[in-house]
Parts: sequence; C-alpha cells; structure tokens
Amino acid sequence: MGRSGKTAFNVLYGDSAWNTEVLKMEDYSSISAPDVERHMLGLYGDFNPDLIVIEWNGPGGVMMEYALKNNQNLPMYGVLPENPPFTLYLWNNLVLHEREFLNIRAQQYFILRYLFRDNRIVLPHEDPELFAQLTGTYWESDKTRSDKIRLIAKKSMRFSSHVSELEGYDFSRSPDKADALALASLGYALLMQEIISDAQGPTQQEEEIIDPLIDGMFAVGATDIEFEYEH
Repeated sequence: MGRSGKTAFNVLYGDSAWNTEVLKMEDYSSISAPDVERHMLGLYGDFNPDLIVIEWNGPGGVMMEYALKNNQNLPMYGVLPENPPFTLYLWNNLVLHEREFLNIRAQQYFILRYLFRDNRIVLPHEDPELFAQLTGTYWESDKTRSDKIRLIAKKSMRFSSHVSELEGYDFSRSPDKADALALASLGYALLMQEIISDAQGPTQQEEEIIDPLIDGMFAVGATDIEFEYEH
C-alpha cells in the first residue's frame, strides 16, 4: 500500500522447481482499509493463494489489522522491511544467508533479482513503470554493519545520482509496483522452504557466495537481464 494513494497487487504462481509466473499485476487507486480489503478478497476468491504478504507498516499495517479482524482465517503474513532477514534456500544450491543482508527489504529484492537473472519469472505484460522502478533501485554495502547488503533508502532515490535504465518514468517516488513484486517473491520463497526441507533438508544444500558484479540491482544492459513477458 503506497503513500501515493495507490495500492499495488501481484499474484505470483510457481511450481516446485522455482518456475514462477505473475498471474495478476495491477494498481488500485485507494489505500482505504475497507476498499483495499474488498479488492483483496475479490482476488483471493479468484486465485485462492496459499499466502497473502503485506508490508506491515504505515497504511499496510492498518489494512492488515482491519482485514484480520474481519477475516481471521485469511493466510496473511505481515512483513516489516527493516526486520532481520531469513536464511533462504533457493534453486541450484543458491543460499541467501541472513548474515549477508541488512534487512528483509534487501533480501526480498535479491530473491526477485535472481528470479530475473535465471529466467525463472514471467510477467503477464510489459510494464515500463515497473521496469523503471526496478532499474532505479540500487544496493550498496553497509560499511557500519559488516558490509551487509542494503538497498538505498526510498527517500534517497530522488536525490541519487543513480538513474533508471528507462528514461521518462518517475521511479523516484515510492516504488510501489516493485515492492509488491518483491513481497510476492519473498512469500513464495518462504512457502518453498517447507518443500525443500521435506525433500532433502537444508543441511544438504551447498552454498553459493553472493558476489554481485555491478552496483545496480536490475541494470538491464549491464547484467544482460531480459524481462520475459507474455503477449
């Protein structure tokens, strides 16, 4: 739920091999708790998701408490972006260790980054605003926190010397679409931990050391990332 007056929704589907597809990607022009709850319940009826992930601060926190009061059985999970991250086991022995990230916000974007990198995500349509938000999001090492990976603050994006790969789109405000897609990716990764644990146990996973090659997370040209979408 964005402070700009809009709420971004993503419905992400994936199989046990980490092949994912975004079934729904949309903006909703309201952050009113009753309005957003009503729209969310409509999507829940259409897709019956295993998990509903919401950024649990600001208007998102108000909405989640409101929705749970009225619908106690909804599979809702609130995420505080500044909270400590998890250790997550992904595909091909890729491990995102909690010690490598400053917070959940950084980790959830790296899950999404690797989904794009390894061509494991398909979008329903091309969305220049989303791409601008992603390519305008940068990470850096936090020298005060043992070089843990962190994202530049949202409020700093508008003053940053880093620019989006797509000119003409305002990515400097709250990146609501990108945040929604990153939250959906985190939710999927959390669900997959149960499957991985049941299948072979995380102790059998080999570790891949995170060694990012560029400053920009989603810089299209520099990383050769191709945004795959269905026409």
